[in-house]
Amino acid sequence: MTARAMSVCVLVLLTAGPAQTAPQDSSSAVFQSQAKLVLVPFSVARGKSFVAGLRSSDVRLFEDGFARSFTVFEDPATERRLPLELLLLFDTTTPSKSQRPTRWNREATYKFTAHWDDAASRAILEQVGADVRISVYHFDQNQMERLCPFTNDPEELATAFRRLLLPISGSSTIPLVLPPGFHLRPNDAISFSPGWLNEAAIATMKDSVTSPENAMRMLVVFSEGKGGTDTPPESVAYQATVLGIPIFDAVLDYAKPEVDPLMDYFENLAESTGGRLFFPSHLDAKVIGGILEFVGSQGLPKYVVGFVPKSAKPKIHSLEIRLKSESNGRVIGGKRKAAY
Repeated sequence: MTARAMSVCVLVLLTAGPAQTAPQDSSSAVFQSQAKLVLVPFSVARGKSFVAGLRSSDVRLFEDGFARSFTVFEDPATERRLPLELLLLFDTTTPSKSQRPTRWNREATYKFTAHWDDAASRAILEQVGADVRISVYHFDQNQMERLCPFTNDPEELATAFRRLLLPISGSSTIPLVLPPGFHLRPNDAISFSPGWLNEAAIATMKDSVTSPENAMRMLVVFSEGKGGTDTPPESVAYQATVLGIPIFDAVLDYAKPEVDPLMDYFENLAESTGGRLFFPSHLDAKVIGGILEFVGSQGLPKYVVGFVPKSAKPKIHSLEIRLKSESNGRVIGGKRKAAY
């Protein structure tokens, strides 16, 4: 991992604290029934330290500006936490013959996958933390494939990595759709991978939430940061906000200069979802493990507030976490839009 990414990791060391009890009225029934929950994750900081040990009574949830009740509360030490599911999306696009030559070289970028084994998978799973599951997707041009569903089986994960460079085919293929009003970039205007990056990110998030199980989900994208369509990255950030899935982008083949307004904008967009940007100089099992360790550290220790929405015609709602007392610290994250 680059020094920049490692420096970010230092900022997220979290303090442990005693477990707090969730409201007892209906939260247990909610978890047992696996009803669809609306979840709002957040952290609390005081100065440069993260705060553990808050109780549900310390927190208020606002919906469209009005206080509302919640039935689920988890703190970083809750014994039975929601599982953390990491969605890994890799750009493995093969450039078309009509595209001008670029620096994109998928074989060189992913050459490490030929030697990926169960031990590499086990190291990542153990590094990220307990009750973590990983799913793997890849896309080539406008086709995407789920290489494995959420798993904590090292062998299944290793098989998925070894298949990264294989052609996309089979029942797990997911066609990508260009949103109305947007277009392909001209081949002579593309100086990077022409894959449908933003469409693939949206499709991955939508595919992940078809699972009936409630979970904390986080998307990690490995790409050059740009794609072959003019679909704006704001569309991806909006979808991430609606679904409550933070986005972490590992931007390949790119050395970020000190002044880079465009990449700074992308970084701010990722942070608006609760995610981050990384700029690795290369990829291998160790680098991927370091990135996922950081992502896991963001997902595992968070507070989570949740509720089961009433059955109604879905619409977009704005949710926000506030603390009842400023002396408890300040909320980091805790804002999202959700359709229910």
